[in-house]
Amino acid sequence: MSRDKQTLRKHYLAQRRGLSDAERNQADATIRERIRELLEYRQARLVAIYAGDGTEPDLLPLTAADPDKRFFLPRYVKSTGQYELAEVHNPATELHIARYGLAEPIPECPAATPAEMHDEFLFLIPGVAFDERGVRLGRGGGYYDRLLAETSGVIAGVFYAGQQADALPEEQYDRRMDLAVTEEKVWIFHNDAARHTAAL
Repeated sequence: MSRDKQTLRKHYLAQRRGLSDAERNQADATIRERIRELLEYRQARLVAIYAGDGTEPDLLPLTAADPDKRFFLPRYVKSTGQYELAEVHNPATELHIARYGLAEPIPECPAATPAEMHDEFLFLIPGVAFDERGVRLGRGGGYYDRLLAETSGVIAGVFYAGQQADALPEEQYDRRMDLAVTEEKVWIFHNDAARHTAAL
């Protein structure tokens, strides 16, 4: 299983890195618009996003586009070896380069409370690949699986269309996504089946 996942990661990470800057910028803009049109996004008060690694869809402009929402990003907590969510108002001044060379909220940003984590959060999370059942292939550390274990919020994966797989390996602790957004489609997952729309 682990070797299969490693092979899949290598393949789909290469797909993601293969986009040109122009293709990536256009896809990112379309993905953000599709997200903003989602009912789940329009209704969300608390939104978890991420700071990408340069090959993942860029969601940070959402913070300026929708200042009425509260945005949270993952932050590594060394004492626990886990990630928490911290609220960010201005990514330009409240992010710094941290673990794995990724941008994270600075220490002064307040962490989400346990009550907020159980509130109506919308989680917009990256991934290496996804399939039509809502199975997500991550980087392999299991950090998002642990972060999402206790939440009842909506989980939406954010991908490029080339990251769609036929069928991905799934383990017992994996949590399936409720939605997946690409520049081409929005996928809505229900009971191991998927419905997709070309436009919202």
